[in-house]
Amino acid sequence: MRKVFFKLVFVLLLNTHVQAAEDIGEIVVTASRTDKPKREVGGSVTVITRQEIEQRNAITINDVLRISPGVAVSQAGGLGSLSQIRLRGAEANQVLVLIDRVEANDPAAGSEFNFAYLSPDSIERIEVMRGPQSSIWGSDALAGVINIITRKGKKKSSFVSTVEAGSRNTFQSTLLASGSTQHSNYFLHGSFLDSDGINISEQGSENDGYDNISLTFNGTYYFNDSIAVGLNARNTDAENEFDSSAFGPPIDAENKTKVDQFYGRSFLKIATLNEKWIHTFSTSLTDTRNRNNDTFSNTRTEGEKLKFDYQSNIKFSMPMWPRTEHEFTFLLEREEERFRQRGSTTMFGDPNQNQELTKYAYVAEYRVGAWDRLFLSAAIRKDDNDEFRDTDTYKISSAYNFPKMHTKIRA
Repeated sequence: MRKVFFKLVFVLLLNTHVQAAEDIGEIVVTASRTDKPKREVGGSVTVITRQEIEQRNAITINDVLRISPGVAVSQAGGLGSLSQIRLRGAEANQVLVLIDRVEANDPAAGSEFNFAYLSPDSIERIEVMRGPQSSIWGSDALAGVINIITRKGKKKSSFVSTVEAGSRNTFQSTLLASGSTQHSNYFLHGSFLDSDGINISEQGSENDGYDNISLTFNGTYYFNDSIAVGLNARNTDAENEFDSSAFGPPIDAENKTKVDQFYGRSFLKIATLNEKWIHTFSTSLTDTRNRNNDTFSNTRTEGEKLKFDYQSNIKFSMPMWPRTEHEFTFLLEREEERFRQRGSTTMFGDPNQNQELTKYAYVAEYRVGAWDRLFLSAAIRKDDNDEFRDTDTYKISSAYNFPKMHTKIRA
């Protein structure tokens, strides 16, 4: 027991940070299973707002994420080529990507997320949470979480259309419709991007083109102050050309990759006890289809991740501990994952296969805030796999604020 205690103290000392001159009172991030003000978060978080996205005038999300500390962006070529994000030197498939609470990591691509096909036009906010988050979000969050939140309808109905053109016959157009009423809000965004691209091969003159058609929807209906239902969905149909580079420099060739991606989630939220106890039932689906035609082989991969979950969140106070606020969160999750691959048999073997995995997860998180300055949290997660060994992960964190000094100490 003493070894565990001293190991815990050692880890806390190594991971203690002081943040100065930080706005810790207004920005809200999803560093937990519930939204929290940044000053309550005991982890390393960067929030990229809609204003920052517009100021950068970015065509791809890579241009936006480059400004975050601890983020490494790699892109294999021009527009549409493989784009990977790594946090603190970890692998790309160890970073969980959430799009409106949907796990977007592709089961058909080694559980990585290809950022090449994600346009920043429909994004309201990006939250980059560095460091292990597996006790909250599962094994894909070993290195951290990139949480992408799309825009929502605000105020009266509006309609916006844009058209842009540039070099290499690049053309982009968008359509946006959004609005809100007393009982609902909606946001609908469509975009089209087409470009002749560039030739990354030193041979030949064939450019590697790219086109992308994406549609995003986000809507919520409020029956009353206590019951709400919502639906968000994103569909992308993209095609990009590339040059082969299996051995040595890229060879000029007419290779193509076609991708179809769908991410969707529906939820029912019920608030009880004057909104002190909130129940959320949700279903989410990730469905990806990748077709790769190149000089060496033709392959097709398909991935699907279907998830059902129930989350209970209750806030309470204790008379014996004045000026403290307590919060307990419980999550029950069931996930079905499928992978299918088809291709030609080669000297390296037969690529044709079907794989399935079912997993149950149980998460408990306890948070306490004292004197509006000290915030402590503890979380534990149990993953029950039908193919792999069951795993328990846990995490504790703390944050203490010095409001007059605009400083936060976290561990």
